[in-house]
Amino acid sequence: KTMGLAIASGLFFGLMAWTWEMFLLIPMIMLAFGGTTVVLMWFRNQNKEIAPFLKIFVLTFFVFSFLAIVFSGTSWVTRGIDYVKNYAPVTPENIERASQKGEGIFAATVGEENLGHPFWFEKYNALVIFPVLGLFLIPFGVFRRKDRFGLILFFWTAITMFMAFNKLKFTYTLGIPLALCAGIVFNEIYLFVKNRPGFEKKVLMASFAMFILIGAAAASIFVSTKVPTIEESKGWKETLYWLKDNTPEGSKIFNWWDNGHWVSFIGERRPLVDNRNLDLEADSDYAKFFLAQSEDEAFGIVKKYGSDYVLINNELFESSGALGVYAYQTTNFSDPRITNRFGAVFNCNPSSGQPPARTFVCGPNNLTEAQLNSIPAAWVSQPNQLIEQKIPGNAYTTPSKEFLIILNSPSNQDFGARLWLNDPSITHFEEVYSSKNIKVFKVIN
Repeated sequence: KTMGLAIASGLFFGLMAWTWEMFLLIPMIMLAFGGTTVVLMWFRNQNKEIAPFLKIFVLTFFVFSFLAIVFSGTSWVTRGIDYVKNYAPVTPENIERASQKGEGIFAATVGEENLGHPFWFEKYNALVIFPVLGLFLIPFGVFRRKDRFGLILFFWTAITMFMAFNKLKFTYTLGIPLALCAGIVFNEIYLFVKNRPGFEKKVLMASFAMFILIGAAAASIFVSTKVPTIEESKGWKETLYWLKDNTPEGSKIFNWWDNGHWVSFIGERRPLVDNRNLDLEADSDYAKFFLAQSEDEAFGIVKKYGSDYVLINNELFESSGALGVYAYQTTNFSDPRITNRFGAVFNCNPSSGQPPARTFVCGPNNLTEAQLNSIPAAWVSQPNQLIEQKIPGNAYTTPSKEFLIILNSPSNQDFGARLWLNDPSITHFEEVYSSKNIKVFKVIN
């Protein structure tokens, strides 16, 4: 029966390697648990139990490792070793690495690469006390009740707590251990007070209940104030539903990384990249596509990935800095290839009057209806405006007059701008859908 459970454990661990990138937690937790358990058995003079335990442990780890290699290749071994090597040893280099945001393109441009601990009270509120207490109470239970299983919970909590301390993107990994530690704390409080006087019971249980109440109240505030980006981003939901209903299953979408998870989850199509940022080359190629200076260059990049549709958000006109960082793979924001571009997108809303004498507020610009109508809605090659009365550039609107788009001359020549603004000379891309900020283009061979 025990051997069967060991195999079942390995199978479920292996399935996690198929479905979840963070399955790397499994070998870290298992190896820490296994090594510590053997030492604990030896310390307790339970030498006869070591060999049976190791048989079960090795069997589980073998089944997991075999399936992990089948599903993910052997790279997970190197990634796991590198993570442990770069953080586990207490060296000046590792301490500095764990206490700083880090270097590189992702660290410079992705918010979730920030340190995690400054956000703990926002993410966990008062409930953060439970994993802290758990790290003390779990070993107490292990030694007092000779419970070895608690070591799994201990290392699960300790490892994810360190990861959440180090990186904002890992804060979610502490979620389940936090809940488990809350149960452990409650259990230890119960065992401590069940034979204590009534007043002590009431004080301790009231304290525990207060933390739970604070956590529930803080969570309700967090959910109501942290509106998901997709709810505030104009046109995204409509576009994603259109992709799902109007493109062939298995279609490949050429997209910027920060909306890839929406494409796969809501649009049910294959994104080029998503928020995991596992493919810097693909991230870079989308940026190169957007900043390309010719259609042939842009088309070659798209064909490299066999993409069927291109997804462009006009907010990228304002993200030339981030696009340049990825395209040229530099974190030098003073690079002239980045600084020479400028773009702005303003929502236009009628402010007063009736057609045709209405006025529109487009960001800091107040325009009459006649002025807005005089601005082109399709790409033009020559400047038609002076930005701040000195910089040659182009102003555009949309047929529905929803936006005012301002581009300086270098940004106006970028292929992403030409495509979104329907340059009539483009032949390999056909606009098939548009919703507010978002457009979808079919790739024409």
